[in-house]
Amino acid sequence: MCTNCWEIKVLLTNQYIRFVEVASGIIRNSRIPLYSSKFLIKTYSQHQLLILILLKEYLSEAYRDIVNLSGLLDEIIQRINLDSIPHFTTLHKFSQRIDSSIFTRLLNLLIKLLSNEERESHVPLSIHLELLLAM
Repeated sequence: MCTNCWEIKVLLTNQYIRFVEVASGIIRNSRIPLYSSKFLIKTYSQHQLLILILLKEYLSEAYRDIVNLSGLLDEIIQRINLDSIPHFTTLHKFSQRIDSSIFTRLLNLLIKLLSNEERESHVPLSIHLELLLAM
């Protein structure tokens, strides 16, 4: 039986929440539109789906698993402002639509920011956002 399981779960949850917060900030300040078309049903924004896809890649999970995980982590759902959890096919279809070079840049930037935060107290996001937008 694990005596520190609760502490480990809290640390992992905090790590995921931090990832979502940093991803939200980067995506919000990027040039990615909230919706790809004004005629689409606006159930989920591109920003919400992109955060979930980035989290999926960060955790190296399958689409179904990330949907199940997000169902367990209410804090992530609140931070992304989701009313309901998207079906895994919604995430898969969105990942097929998004430009892969933008996705790769965002994921690499997030990983760099999070690894720098572990070494330093705070990384100025504005510098990294300027680099991302200049790419």
